Amino acid sequence: MLKIEGLSKTFGKGTLNEKKIFSNFNFNVDNGDFITIIGSNGAGKSSLFNAIFGTFLPDEGRIYLDNKDITYVPSHVRAKDIGYLFQDPRVGTAPNMTIEENLFLAAGEGGWFSIGQKKKSNEFKEKLSLLNMNLENNLKKPVGLLSGGQRQALTLLMATYSKPKLLLLDEHTAALDPETAKKVLDLTNKVVKEEHLTCLMITHSMESALSHGNRIIMMNDGQIIYDAKGKEKEEQTVQGLLNLFKTKEGNLMASDRMLLEV
Repeated sequence: MLKIEGLSKTFGKGTLNEKKIFSNFNFNVDNGDFITIIGSNGAGKSSLFNAIFGTFLPDEGRIYLDNKDITYVPSHVRAKDIGYLFQDPRVGTAPNMTIEENLFLAAGEGGWFSIGQKKKSNEFKEKLSLLNMNLENNLKKPVGLLSGGQRQALTLLMATYSKPKLLLLDEHTAALDPETAKKVLDLTNKVVKEEHLTCLMITHSMESALSHGNRIIMMNDGQIIYDAKGKEKEEQTVQGLLNLFKTKEGNLMASDRMLLEV
């Protein structure tokens, strides 16, 4: 479904700020996978998403989506097949536009003053009602007035409205309070399962990484140092992951955010 072959990338080549992110990085994702991704800060998790989405071009290597080479396809074109949610709930929606207007954009409509507006609005209400946040009764409300949880739930709906081939979730609940984060995570599971989506989710919570999805990978220094699914993932524990990280990395930094959010 997604295949990354020999990906290499160095930023700031030849400067004092030269930083190698990936070196001959390889990664395969099967259709229907829900993969949780953990790793310390700077491990390359978000850089992986940026490579997949086309935010930067690799120095070497190829990226394939459904056997199509997308290595040099612009990010705005990839967006048709790849849904992307960020940590900041304010990203991904137009704050000065209403909920309805944002959904029209997500649905790919040329304008919301169309003949089928009423029918489409009813469709929006039906989908919004599944979020259990009373958004279906506030279609005319500007998105900028929504809470962080409401906005992130709406962004999730928008990102999956046209059923993307791949859904990227970059710590999409990190900025939310625990109760709202759990609600959005439960909603994420529901959407991914019902829409049969292929999904990659970055999280700093090892507990969430173990309790969600069918596969877990741990990254460090631009490489995958652990990859488990099936029974191995089911039997893994937070302490087991901590011990594994210590063994693979060679040290254990108590201040690292990944190691605190267990």
